[in-house]
Amino acid sequence: MSYALRQDGGWRSVNSKNDLVEGETWSEVQPPLPAQPNQRIVEIDSLLAYIDLKGARPSREIAAALAAGSPAPTASVQKLTALEAQASTLRAERRTLST
Repeated sequence: MSYALRQDGGWRSVNSKNDLVEGETWSEVQPPLPAQPNQRIVEIDSLLAYIDLKGARPSREIAAALAAGSPAPTASVQKLTALEAQASTLRAERRTLST
């Protein structure tokens, strides 16, 4: 099998040199596959996005109460504090895995 190599490191399989487009070079050797992402990092990213979604309602409740001149609802503050603590732990783990 033959391959068309792009300048950005990507590649695709081709039948012949005639299948190349501008900016590609031809090779008979399959280029290496890109490194797969660390699955735990992918999982952490998903969890952080979920935490962001879960924190939206308590944040709105707190903002609405403060805008109305009322104290922030205790339950919303507690929930947001717990979510931020969880997110902080996950961010620290992600930094460790990324190095």
